[in-house]
Amino acid sequence: MPSNSTSNSTDASDFDSDLRYDYIAKVILLGPSGCGKSCIMHRFVKGEWKVSSSQTIGVEFASKIVRVGSGSNLTRIKLQLWDTAGQERFRALTRSYYRGAAGVVLVYDTVNRSTFRQLAEFIQDVRSLTSPQVTMVACGNKADLIEEADRTWIVPPAEVRTFSQSNPDITVTTCSAKSGKGIEDLFDKVAAQLLTKIELGEIDPEDMNSGVQYGDVPRWDRSTKKSRKKDSKKGFSALSRFFANRAGEEEIKKDQQDKEESGGRSSSRKNSNTPLLRRPSTVEQEPIELDGRGADSRVDVAQQTKSGCCY
Repeated sequence: MPSNSTSNSTDASDFDSDLRYDYIAKVILLGPSGCGKSCIMHRFVKGEWKVSSSQTIGVEFASKIVRVGSGSNLTRIKLQLWDTAGQERFRALTRSYYRGAAGVVLVYDTVNRSTFRQLAEFIQDVRSLTSPQVTMVACGNKADLIEEADRTWIVPPAEVRTFSQSNPDITVTTCSAKSGKGIEDLFDKVAAQLLTKIELGEIDPEDMNSGVQYGDVPRWDRSTKKSRKKDSKKGFSALSRFFANRAGEEEIKKDQQDKEESGGRSSSRKNSNTPLLRRPSTVEQEPIELDGRGADSRVDVAQQTKSGCCY
């Protein structure tokens, strides 16, 4: 019994770590009706073949975490998958889900040439309704039926090559939702391209309209990274910059106090060589303690500071 309890706790810990992710991205599945978009999503998320599948009404939703890289370079991206209906009567509804998408999977039927030619309509909508940095991957489903299908219906490789040349920003691949071949590779390509654009600065997770946001793993934001790079080139860290700014503020306050006490005369501190990083003097704030001779028994902090002594 104790061994089983330990095993269960370990499994729960591993399960919790698997739920953590660095980024979350919105990905939509588009394509004509009957191409197998729902089956592809079900195979990817559940890892099994969806035997009975009905036509999608509107939009269906699922999510899964994809790992890109390994070791210290491992990055987890949670893909939010939106499976849209391919029928024309739902097109007006599904277009509203295009906005804010970081990735698009264009699905066509490899044994139905007409579905491949209909991709042009979906691509036109994507380019007009999404960000210019959107990642698009075209995937030919039902690759397991090519060997036994009618050759007149199969999408010819020459037509696929022409499509790739006309759309260099779209990666083309094939898969089979029934056998599972190429499904993992399809979404790995989407995640890898999204991560590349994030690292190159083409996609900003801080932008709510980019379709990508930071996950639950802490990361430096882009502005902090830029400031740290500039500081390293100048030879000082962000921490020293913070203290320098604070010391500068204290210096300005002290100058204003000296002007008020001297009746508006300029302070001699302006031309002094007082070190920038020092604690402000507390002479005016601490109570004066007199010794037996009636003299101030405190250490002259201001004089120490002028002589270059920091404490």
